[in-house]
Amino acid sequence: MLGLFLSVCSLALTDQVIPWAVGNIQRVVSQAMEEIFLDILRTNYQLVDRDKGISITVMGVEDKKLIVPTFRYATSPGKAPVTVQAEEATLDFDLENNQVIVHLVRGHLDIPGRGKSYFVKIDKSFPLPIENLEIKPRHLSMLQIRNELQRMQQNGDVNKQKRDIEVAMLLLQGRYERFSEKSFRNEYRPRNIFDWKRADRLQAELHSRVALSCSCFFFVIVGCPFSIMQARQQFLTNFLLCFVPILVVYYPVVLLMVSLSKSGSVSGPAPMWLGNVILLIAGAVIVRKVLKH
Repeated sequence: MLGLFLSVCSLALTDQVIPWAVGNIQRVVSQAMEEIFLDILRTNYQLVDRDKGISITVMGVEDKKLIVPTFRYATSPGKAPVTVQAEEATLDFDLENNQVIVHLVRGHLDIPGRGKSYFVKIDKSFPLPIENLEIKPRHLSMLQIRNELQRMQQNGDVNKQKRDIEVAMLLLQGRYERFSEKSFRNEYRPRNIFDWKRADRLQAELHSRVALSCSCFFFVIVGCPFSIMQARQQFLTNFLLCFVPILVVYYPVVLLMVSLSKSGSVSGPAPMWLGNVILLIAGAVIVRKVLKH
């Protein structure tokens, strides 16, 4: 009962409490970023990120509202920038997707080669001027991991269909030289169609989370009969005799399976439960001795 209770508590901590705490931290970071972002615009009336090809100019800042903002951003290196100008705008920071969403009111959008288009209200997203904001799998709940995997699968299917359609059109038109162009290979390389590396890490976290939480129960399966069998020995001696083999065998096996799963070498829940299976076998052998004597 104690082992089951600890397993449930461990799963609740890793699946609910830790992601909730990390989410709160991210909200604090988001608020701090927003304040810094607005302070820069309030002081300098402009913000430029040359690496991402983005520049923002404003006439002023009132509270969290940008007055007459002008956004210029390049859709790809070497191309003329797109210009967006509005009477006012507000910002929302989306750390999960590493972007800032701009809500623009009454303005125009100038796309090179297409001319101007006017709008009453429009939302535009820009990449944040900081890197490495991708949320780690261990900071997501199991429900969020499943939702992200499903979303990745849907995006991958759409990208595959897009690739197949373009390949068919090129074959019909006889434009075979397009297949050897670097831009074509980069656009449809495996990572751009489906991020297998991210998916492997998510799958590994999903399966390992349950297996590691249940290890509390399997530790008890080994520890209880072993303590009965060694009842006349000292407590510290019993603890070392039981824990050292677990430390030498169980954790290396678990860490190896997690590493292989994250790299895509193995898949599914079975490898994650290998360590628990070893504990179960060891516990069964010890229980048999205890029942016999």
